[in-house]
Amino acid sequence: MNQIMKTILIAGAAIILAFASIASSAELSGAEITNLRWDAANINALRALDKAAVVILLDNLAETASGTWIPSEDDILSGFTWVDLAGDGRYELLAIYHSRCCSVLYIYWQDAPGKVSVQGYSTAGELDKTIRDLNGDGKRELVLYAYLKSSGPGVGPTAMWPQVYRLQNGSYVEASRDFPSFYDTEVLPQLEHDIGKARESPRDQAVLVMERDKILRVLGRDPNAGLAQAREWVKSPDSRLVADARVVFDDIGGHEQELNAAKLRLKSLRERLPRKDW
Repeated sequence: MNQIMKTILIAGAAIILAFASIASSAELSGAEITNLRWDAANINALRALDKAAVVILLDNLAETASGTWIPSEDDILSGFTWVDLAGDGRYELLAIYHSRCCSVLYIYWQDAPGKVSVQGYSTAGELDKTIRDLNGDGKRELVLYAYLKSSGPGVGPTAMWPQVYRLQNGSYVEASRDFPSFYDTEVLPQLEHDIGKARESPRDQAVLVMERDKILRVLGRDPNAGLAQAREWVKSPDSRLVADARVVFDDIGGHEQELNAAKLRLKSLRERLPRKDW
C-alpha cells in the first residue's frame, strides 16, 4: 500500500472517529454531562452538544444546581456557549433566556464533577456582545444593561445603559468605573452620533441623552451630568419628558424637592391624557 493511500485511510479513520465522538456526546444525558469534567480535555465534546441536548441538561440543572436564578418553564433558550471565563482551563456554560419581561444570562459553573452552581444576570443582549475581554487579561467581562433608577410603583424607567461586570472571587461584580476605555471608544462616541441624528425627535433624543449622562456620572466625570437638562424637561408640556426629568432627579439623588415637584407635574399632565399617551 503506497504512502498516499495510507494517508487517506488514516485521515478517513480520524474523520469517522470524530463524527462518532460528536454523535456520542450529543446523546449524553443531562446527568452524564454534569459528571463530565468541563475542561479543555472535554471541550470538543461539550461544544458538540446541540440545542436539544443543552435544553435537557438545563432542565436537569434547574432541579439540581445551587443558586438563586433558575429558568422557569415560560423562559425560552435563545442562545448558549461554553467559555473559559477565568482563563484557567475550566469551562462554564452560558445561556441566555428570554421571557415576557426581559432577557437573563445564566452562568453554570461546575464546582466539581456532578456539582454545578448557577448565577443569573439581567438584562443581556447577544452573547458575542455580552461576553468580552475588555482589558486583555484573559478573563472575560460581562456587558449587561441596566435601567436608570425608577421612582415608585407602576412608573417604568425610560433609558438603559451598559454596565461592565468583572469576575472577582468566582462571581461577577459590577465594575463599570474600572473600564473607562470601553465607554470612551465604543459607547460614548456612538451615543453622541445618535444624539445628533435624533434632533428632530425630542423623545428619542432624551433617552440617548439620559444614557450618556448616566455613564458620565458613573465614571465620575460629572456627578451632576443631566441635572440642567432635567430642569428644562420638567417644564415641558410633554408628559414623557417630565417623566424623564423625574428619573434623572431620582437617579442623581439629593434633589428631593425637584423630584417631588416633577412627580406632581407628571401626575397633573397625565390626568388630562388617555393612558396610551403617557
